[in-house]
Amino acid sequence: MNLQIFSNRNHNWASDASPLLKPGGETNSESGLGLVDYIEVLNEWDNTWSGSSVKFTPDSYAVCLKVCYDAIKAADPTMGILMGGLSRMNIHLIQQVIKAWEIRYGQFPKDIIINYHRYMHNGLSGGRRTQGILPESRPFGILDQIHDMDTLGRDWVITEFGWDSDSTSLQRTPILFESDGKTKMSAEKSKGTLLVRSALLYATTDRCKMAVFYHIRNENNEGKGYLYASSGIFSRSGASYNPTEAYWPVKEFLDKVGDCKLPATLVSAVSPYQVKFVKGSKKVIATWTDNGPVTYTEE
Repeated sequence: MNLQIFSNRNHNWASDASPLLKPGGETNSESGLGLVDYIEVLNEWDNTWSGSSVKFTPDSYAVCLKVCYDAIKAADPTMGILMGGLSRMNIHLIQQVIKAWEIRYGQFPKDIIINYHRYMHNGLSGGRRTQGILPESRPFGILDQIHDMDTLGRDWVITEFGWDSDSTSLQRTPILFESDGKTKMSAEKSKGTLLVRSALLYATTDRCKMAVFYHIRNENNEGKGYLYASSGIFSRSGASYNPTEAYWPVKEFLDKVGDCKLPATLVSAVSPYQVKFVKGSKKVIATWTDNGPVTYTEE
């Protein structure tokens, strides 16, 4: 059985984006009870990619989910449970699972959180994928995702999204420009900026409970590059983890709005995009254009 665990222990809503590092780059680690917040039941069980020997229908997955749900809740009634992340957003498939559960077992539990993955790339509209695209791109972008997922009337998470800074990747990062509109960002900084722009938009719905990207994934696939091989914001060298340029836009995002109230308010859904955050009397507005960085203005 494939069960994945998620933890936001000792973190606020946004800070799970950066592992806690010791001086020198070694990671802090914890062991023991009480450290897991969510368990995901299977991963990409819809199996739209090749290689898996196990295939599920909505009905068989509903049975699997019920067995795991009962076992997990018997062991820890407070444990959060995520539906296995779909390899792509598929509202109809989610509805089929819920219907199959309710035919067999009655009402679908409100504490099972819907889960999907979405990598923004130019193959979403058909044809071959060759590169990543902007998170605001229509009709598959984040605002469209929010609209479609919120129609389910249930809490949901996205547990994989992002871009790859390797120039040979089929998910390679679109290159952005600095605030002067002329100087190109590095691929790493562009990647970090797009992760932040995504998080800013996901923050505008109270139904999205978690948005997860790879913290540390920079093995580079032996220099060949493929899909997500360089999609992390840290590079790894033995036991040490060092921030790449992608980390710094994420850190700025956390510093500026990481302790603010959710959901945020979408002020503008077209370029220049704007999202407003509030903490007490403080108001912070994040602003960006299609090809530029995020700026923060405090009111």
